Amino acid sequence: MASPLSVIRKKHENFKPLVYVCFKESDNRLFDFNLSIEYARIVYEGGGVPITPYLQFIFLDKKNELFNKILLGKCQEVWVFGNSDNIPELEIAKRRNMVIKYVGG
Repeated sequence: MASPLSVIRKKHENFKPLVYVCFKESDNRLFDFNLSIEYARIVYEGGGVPITPYLQFIFLDKKNELFNKILLGKCQEVWVFGNSDNIPELEIAKRRNMVIKYVGG
C-alpha cells in the first residue's frame, strides 16, 4: 500500500515536502550554524524544502522546544543527520508516524 505522501508526490510532480532538519547540536554555535547550512542544502538538493530552526531562528534560545514542536508539526518529513541519540524532535516524529530519513552518521 502506498503512503499518502507518495500518492501526493505522484499526483503532483512539483510537490516538495517540508523537511524538518534534525541533528544533535554541539556547544559550538558557529559550527552548528555551518552544519545547518550544509544540511539545508542537502535537503533542497534532495527535493525538499528545508525547515532548519537552528539556521532560520538563530536569535532564539538554543533549545526552544515548543517552537521546534510547532515547526515539526508543519513538516511532512524529518531528515536526521549524524548521531540521533537524545533528540526530542525525533521522538515526537516517531510518535506521529512521520516519514523519517536518516542521512549519514
